[in-house]
Parts: sequence; structure tokens; C-alpha cells
Amino acid sequence: MASEFETGFLTAIPAWHGKGVVLRDAPNIEEAIAASGTDWQVVERPLYVDLGQMFGEPETLRKNDLVAAHNVYTHKALVRSSDNRVLGVVGKDYHPVQNVDAFRWFDFLLERKQATLEAGGSLREGQRVWVLAKMNGAAGEVVRGDRIDSYLLLSNSHSGDMGVWLVFTPIRVVCMNTLTAALEHRERDARAGRAISLRHTPKVEEQLQWAKELVDTSRRMFDASLATYRLFQQTAMSDEEFGAYFDRVYYGPDKVNVEKEMEPKNKKKDNREKLRELFEAGTGMDIEGVRGTVWAGYNAVTEFVDHYRSTGARRLEQSWYGEGSALRSRAFAEALEFVKAK
Repeated sequence: MASEFETGFLTAIPAWHGKGVVLRDAPNIEEAIAASGTDWQVVERPLYVDLGQMFGEPETLRKNDLVAAHNVYTHKALVRSSDNRVLGVVGKDYHPVQNVDAFRWFDFLLERKQATLEAGGSLREGQRVWVLAKMNGAAGEVVRGDRIDSYLLLSNSHSGDMGVWLVFTPIRVVCMNTLTAALEHRERDARAGRAISLRHTPKVEEQLQWAKELVDTSRRMFDASLATYRLFQQTAMSDEEFGAYFDRVYYGPDKVNVEKEMEPKNKKKDNREKLRELFEAGTGMDIEGVRGTVWAGYNAVTEFVDHYRSTGARRLEQSWYGEGSALRSRAFAEALEFVKAK
């Protein structure tokens, strides 16, 4: 099984998963590429089919190996130059975006001092590479002492299962837990013009150039997110209401009763106890004005998803792109519905 966090760097503050190189100061492009461990190339290689061997048979040496190998012209393999690891199999028209180009996309922001590079790295042994930049001058507090900053995330896939995504995301500084929410609304944000998805075609580098226009929407998107979080903070949520809120998030609003009954009792009890603990004393709950609000409930659920819901080799990758992202998306949607119903 591919590991999730392979290599990466963070500026000043260690990540919650405890991995990666921590830099004292924000790096330039070259320093970031080196520190992230992504200074390798994606190489395109031809594919062949062995016509003389059935699937599952042990490999044997044959005199006519070259004759038995048939070229697959419709697809190709993407291989990492540093260790020849196969990252994915893609169509012949697929055009990879090299890591150095993904990092250098942020050059114009660094030159204008509009942003600093905060983090970047490789997931799943190179299948996904990401870069995170902090937008200067975009920050605010949900409540005094609970600050939100604005970040721009570039996420790129080398496995063929996802395009290049550019998304603005607000991050709660006290726990960094909303970083993993960056891609959860990407489809909706793209339709609204707040995110951009680029396919890996021969024109992808050209598209990345005009994607710089997305930066102009950062302030509007950040202000909207901050206003919503403040609304969460201003709405009270009781212990009983939090329990119902979590059920709707965790099991799905249409499947609460069925899914809840099917879950093993021990697991259900453990989840409840951990959620209750996070709602009362999770990260940031000691800030005045947070405990007992929808903001507290939302952050308790996202902290649970990021840190306690699952373990294992794919935990971070699942949190960013998999089922954890879907849960976090429901957490936001259900919190908003709760506030509207009050």
C-alpha cells in the first residue's frame, strides 16, 4: 500500500501529523522544491503487453520475448525519474505538469510580495504533489484569539485520477484543521468561479498562466468564509444538538437511523466519547466565545475526522481527498443548515 505523506516541508509550524521538514523562514521556489523532496521529473514511458503469458502465470524466460511484446499505443506510463517508480497509466494525450512548474506558478505572487510559500510535498509516493501559499494581508478573527488566514492550494496528480486544482482555503491557525477542507468544495467552487480545475492536456501550462486571474477572487472568497464562520460562532449549540448534528454528518442526513443501528456498539461508544471530549475541550475550545457554539461543533467534527476517525498508511491522503473530505463537507453544510434553522 502506498504511503500517504512521503516528503514535504512546512514553514515555522510543524504539521499535525508530525512529518515533514520544518523551515524557520518562508523559502523561495528553489528552496521549497528541495525541502519538499519533489525535485524529480515525471518521465513518459511506452507500455507493452506480453502476448505470450497469461495473467497470474510465473515469469519465465522465452527466446521470443521481443516478438511476444506488443506496444500499447493508446496509453503510456508515467514514471518517477529518481527511482523509476510507476506513478500511473494514462492516455496518450495526457500531458504531465512537472513539479518544478507547479512550484514556479507561485513566482508572480512571491515577486509582488502577495504571498509566501507555507508548505508543499508529495503524497502516495509521488502520485500527488501539492503546494500551499499564504496570502499576505488576508486574515481575520472569528472571535478574539481565533484567527483565520487565507491560503492558496495547488494540487497536482501524477496518477491520472485528478487534474490540476487551484483552490483558495481559509485555515484556522490554532489547529490547522481546515487545511484539509481545501478540496472538499472544489467542484462547487469551480462552478462559482472560486476554484479552477485544469486537465492534463498539451495546453495545461498555458491554462496555468491565465489561471493566475483566480488570485483576484481571493479577498471575496476569504471574506465570505470568515462571515460564515462568525455566524457559526454566534449561534449556540447544546450537547444534545451537537449529538444530533454529528449523527447527520457522520451517517448522512438521509441514513442516520439505518447506519447508526448497524454500527458496532463499541465503535459507536468510542466515537461518542471522543466527540464529546472534543466538543468540550478540543483544540481552540479554551478561547473565549468558542465553547457551546456551532463553531465549536464544526471544529470538533473536523478535528475528529483529521485525527481520530482512522489510522493507518492512507490516513492523510484519505483526509484530504477521500471519505474524510466528504465528511468534512457535510460538517460545513449541516452547520449552515443548523444556523439557518435557528
